[in-house]
Amino acid sequence: MGALLLALWLAVSGGGLGSGAAGGAAGAGAAASSGASGSAAASSRSVRAKDRNQYGAARRLAGAGREVRRLDGDVRTDCASVSYGRVREFFAGSPCVAVGRASFEVRERGARVVVAVAVVEMPDITGAVELKRLVDTYGTGNVRELRTPEGIRWTGRHYASGRDEATVVNAQAEPVGASAVAARLAEAVARDAARN
Repeated sequence: MGALLLALWLAVSGGGLGSGAAGGAAGAGAAASSGASGSAAASSRSVRAKDRNQYGAARRLAGAGREVRRLDGDVRTDCASVSYGRVREFFAGSPCVAVGRASFEVRERGARVVVAVAVVEMPDITGAVELKRLVDTYGTGNVRELRTPEGIRWTGRHYASGRDEATVVNAQAEPVGASAVAARLAEAVARDAARN
């Protein structure tokens, strides 16, 4: 692996979120793909994407007094290989710098949801604006979710996204069970996970 990928992989696999409300296992992250540019700017942006994905989202979720457990985490530099639909076609023509993905289980007052977060770092703001417009359009595809617990089907019903310069964050959550409380939690969790 190149220096960039090694740094990203160590950052993802080297540390869970600690124990307690925001804690849980570090997850069984998948191997990073090849194709890094190796430049200092790309490395900095890529690590920023990973950091926001793995730690920022978990802190925001746990900050609301919820129990958060990370299920999986992954950082790659080939967004097309981990996406589908028109989003995959977009990345084939406009490669990203890096994509960080994570999945979490969130519990609050007996309700339980699973949330998938994708943080994509594009080379420039123009590409990020185009990507956000595309992923926000229902039916165009997305970055593929990581390990999904049995019985969960991603519907996009509880979805939120955000953009900070060249970084695009999107999150989708699914309730475990059919209760109205879990559906409300899924909506709040998606919103919190995607917040800048």
